[in-house]
Amino acid sequence: MSRFSVVVDNLADWADFYPSADVISLAQYLNEETQDSHSGRRSRRRVINLCREYHYLGTGYYCSLLAEARGETVLPSLQALGDFARKNERTFVMTSEYSDILAEVCDNGVSYTTDFYFGHTDIPVLSKVGKQLFEQYGIPILRVHFVKTKEWKIKSIESEAVIDLSDDEKSQFAKALDTFSGLIWRKQKKNWRPKFEMAILVDPQEKMPPSDDVAIDKFIAAAKKHDIYAQCIQKSDYHRLAEFDALFIRVTTAVTHYTYKFARQAEQLGLIVIDDSKSILRCTNKIYLAKMFETLQLPAPKTLLLSNFESVDANEVEEKLGFPLILKIPDGAFSVGVHKIDNRKDFLKTTAKLFKKSSFIIAQAFCYTEYDWRVGVLGGHPIYACRYYMVKDHWAIYKHEAQANQETTSTSSGGYDAIPTHEVPPKVLKTAVEATKAIGNGFYGVDLKQRGDEVLLIEVNDNPSIDSEVEDGYLGNGLYNCVMAEFRQRLNALKRD
Repeated sequence: MSRFSVVVDNLADWADFYPSADVISLAQYLNEETQDSHSGRRSRRRVINLCREYHYLGTGYYCSLLAEARGETVLPSLQALGDFARKNERTFVMTSEYSDILAEVCDNGVSYTTDFYFGHTDIPVLSKVGKQLFEQYGIPILRVHFVKTKEWKIKSIESEAVIDLSDDEKSQFAKALDTFSGLIWRKQKKNWRPKFEMAILVDPQEKMPPSDDVAIDKFIAAAKKHDIYAQCIQKSDYHRLAEFDALFIRVTTAVTHYTYKFARQAEQLGLIVIDDSKSILRCTNKIYLAKMFETLQLPAPKTLLLSNFESVDANEVEEKLGFPLILKIPDGAFSVGVHKIDNRKDFLKTTAKLFKKSSFIIAQAFCYTEYDWRVGVLGGHPIYACRYYMVKDHWAIYKHEAQANQETTSTSSGGYDAIPTHEVPPKVLKTAVEATKAIGNGFYGVDLKQRGDEVLLIEVNDNPSIDSEVEDGYLGNGLYNCVMAEFRQRLNALKRD
């Protein structure tokens, strides 16, 4: 587990808060020698800088300067302090949404002042403003003055010192710190101080998450067996990443989604990340996968790439692929954006519709099988296998149907069974592993079809589904243990480097 410190000018600044050995004075911090400095390795300590003055050459400036010189992760960073020093060069004009909010909370109608603690405020409707300011500057305590002339705007933004807060404000600050960093306040169980900390990124609102709640609990339990304290975080916890040693993403990923931002930031902080940003880039684009399969001469259904800036020759498509065929948008998931086309009329109609969403479409020869193989590959080794069966009287394992109001969609899926990898046809396993080698060394779900001796790759998924009583149907808790054992091995290797 990484070291964690809160640095204050004087320990008296912390007198009104819960005492902690992780809270040290600036003098202690400046004069101490770190173990990492002797070994020459990058320090794994995370620092929250709560010094009183963040201006150039102030105590807070020197605290962040020293932290970065030691290779430690510090909040706020030197770059953020530089941006904060230039903040008054910008004008922050509030949108009409916030103008209405400020009109409600403002007593005099022309000005309003509030504090944000790690981006949080006691006025929930202003939380979005606080998060944006915290993301930009990383200042733990901000006092923001709003004024209205013709329109609402931010007149000034100032940092505040912990020692200058009122009793009520200190209570709000402590609550925000508790939310931002449970490490200081969490009471460890008597005989267990974990070696590593892991964040599991989840989205409670996601309709079809990669792992259900039971599976997430099993991941957390398995992590503990490997001396890893795992806890769930959400989108709003982006700035907590520096607290952890590893990030496990259990939200459906996309390059234009916050999951990619989390992966990139975690990598820059030196965390072990599954799934890593490179895997997200490659796996979430079916064009990349199709061209990769072609380049490496891996077996896959015959595929054509169609674009909206060239005329589509339906005769050529029919000649090369025949009907029925499959049309896909490049970045769909769970069979969303995948269409079975039975004739030329449907082909022309569907391509015109899909080209409104994407500049490219993938056309692929249709290959019906009773089920699809899914082989889970972690670190280049197959760890589980499932057969996903087609929905009854349907051609795919998922069926999406619009409801009567056309605003919502219902999704059904076929059956499944999990089998031991040693019972999977060797050709299926070999093809799955070969497909992942060109992607990376992460955690992948490889989808394949098998017709007799013929094995065809469909796609490689980063962030594969692990649901209780589905993918773990054969290994049970052993599947979760396998994933966490890989994390522990990588964390140990990182510590040795």
